[in-house]
Amino acid sequence: MTLLHHKTILITRRREQSAELQAALERHGAQVVFLPTIQVIPPQSWEACDAALARFGSFDLIVFTSINAVTFFLHRCIAVGISPDLLARCEMAAVGRKTGAELERIKLHVRHVPGEYSAAALLDHFRETGVRGRHILVPRGDLGRRELIEGLRGLGASVEDVTVYRTVNADLRDAEEVMGRIAQGEIDVVTFASPSAVNSFAGAIPSGAPSDILARTRVAVIGPSTAEAVRAVGREPSIIASESTARGLADAIADYFAGNP
Repeated sequence: MTLLHHKTILITRRREQSAELQAALERHGAQVVFLPTIQVIPPQSWEACDAALARFGSFDLIVFTSINAVTFFLHRCIAVGISPDLLARCEMAAVGRKTGAELERIKLHVRHVPGEYSAAALLDHFRETGVRGRHILVPRGDLGRRELIEGLRGLGASVEDVTVYRTVNADLRDAEEVMGRIAQGEIDVVTFASPSAVNSFAGAIPSGAPSDILARTRVAVIGPSTAEAVRAVGREPSIIASESTARGLADAIADYFAGNP
C-alpha cells in the first residue's frame, strides 16, 4: 500500500540512525527529507564511568536504556581492558527490543526486556522478579530521565548511573530552509524521536514561536515523553506511536493518513 503517496515527511534524527524509519516510510510511499537536530558525543570526562568499571565485578546487573548507551559503554569497556567475554558474565537488561537486539548482536545475552518499550514497563518487570539488594549499573546519556534510577532504588536496589554520552545540538545551518518549507506547507509531517530533538528543533527556529511553525504541519512522535516535549513548546502532537519503535512510528503516520486522506 502507498498510504503516504505524495506526502513529504521530515525526520529529525541523523540519517545513519534512521534507516529503519526511512525505509518504513518509503514503503508507504512517502518522500523523506532530513534535518538532524541532535548528535551524540562522548562525555566531557570518563572519570565516573572508569571508576565504576574498576569495580565491574561488583555489579549484579547492567541496565541499558538506549542503543547509544550500548555503543558508547562497550567502546569504553574495550578501551579500559574489559573484554566482551567478561561483560557476558554479567546479567543484562534493556529498555526496548532494539536496544536488546543490539546487545544480542554483540553476543551479550539480555535476560530482561519488557513487552512495552518504557522505563515504567521495565520497573514493573522488576517489581515481579525482585531487585532488592542487587548492585545495578546504568550507563546512560546526560539528558536521560531519572525515573528508572529512582524506581530501581525504590525497589531496594543499589544503583550507580554513569554518563557514557552527551546529547548536543547538531549543526542546523539548513534549518531556515526547512522551516521555510514547513511554512509553505511543503512538509506534511515532522517526526520526533526524543524530547531533546524537539528542544533543539524549537531552538533552531529563526523567528517566531515553535508552535507557530509546527501549527503548519502535523507532528508525529515516537512516545509519551516526546509528546510531552512537543506540548511544552505549545503544540499538540497529531500522531503518537502506540509502539515506540521506528516501524511503530511509520505505521502510526500511515494509519493517520488512512483516516485523514
